[in-house]
Amino acid sequence: MSLNDTPRSDRLHIAIFGRRNAGKSSLLNAFTGRKAAIVSETAGTTTDPVYKSMEIHGLGPCVLIDTAGFDDNGPMGELRVQGTEEALKKTDVALVVIAADAGYEICLKEGLQPDLLLGDFDSMEAPADFPHILRAPVEKDDTDTMLAIKTGLARGYQAFLLYGCLGGRLDHTYANLQALLYLARHGAAGFLLGGGTAASVVENGELSFPAGRTGILSVFCPNGEARGVTLRGLRYPLRDAVLTSAFPLGVSNHIRDTARITAQGTLLVMLCRECMSSFSSCERRKRSKKKNGQSEQ
Repeated sequence: MSLNDTPRSDRLHIAIFGRRNAGKSSLLNAFTGRKAAIVSETAGTTTDPVYKSMEIHGLGPCVLIDTAGFDDNGPMGELRVQGTEEALKKTDVALVVIAADAGYEICLKEGLQPDLLLGDFDSMEAPADFPHILRAPVEKDDTDTMLAIKTGLARGYQAFLLYGCLGGRLDHTYANLQALLYLARHGAAGFLLGGGTAASVVENGELSFPAGRTGILSVFCPNGEARGVTLRGLRYPLRDAVLTSAFPLGVSNHIRDTARITAQGTLLVMLCRECMSSFSSCERRKRSKKKNGQSEQ
């Protein structure tokens, strides 16, 4: 069911909570790709909760909620906290910011206060006054990004926005692309954002983007082969094609209309800066399989 067909009460409600000036409004704006909430260095700028409806890849129709700080005070502050508590009652999912190692410095630069800081801290000294730190040894199998992913999965998180994970060291970029497949195999939606590019994975299903989006879109098969690959609404369409990990047939396409990507197998999808916000409003569904005359979802 699309966003317009889903009543607001039936949409997944995702709220952002925290202290005043923790960067909640900045996070909402970064996620939506627009200025949905007012951002100011003055504490208490957000008064009433801000509601933003959108479709999110892997989750469907959602309502994002920006709230006032739980630490607000004074007569007006008490009213703001009451509004936050009312939003909490409507919330199905709360957003949590995890900073991996030196990602903490990026959070501070962007005005965000993470809920959890983790890593081996080989890129920066762990702040002595930060209340929630998960330390890991330098010699370990997981990268700090993968450590953050596994921590989130263990806590039941289902959607991961991974900032600053593209455009750096090539080996870490490749590892981060593998992490998208790891998330998909564990039933979670993952998005890499950075370097003017967004990336995600669709596996045995369909990924569609609403009309009005433009820009470059590329699809790759990261492992083995993907069959039944069909691309609609793009300058260079495909129908029931086979993509392999040995040839980049799907590179550098262009969104023209309501784009739709279907595949049986695994596809890595990349978008350029112009249509990065498309990942915030696209829709994903699993492709049905027929077995013994029955349709399975």
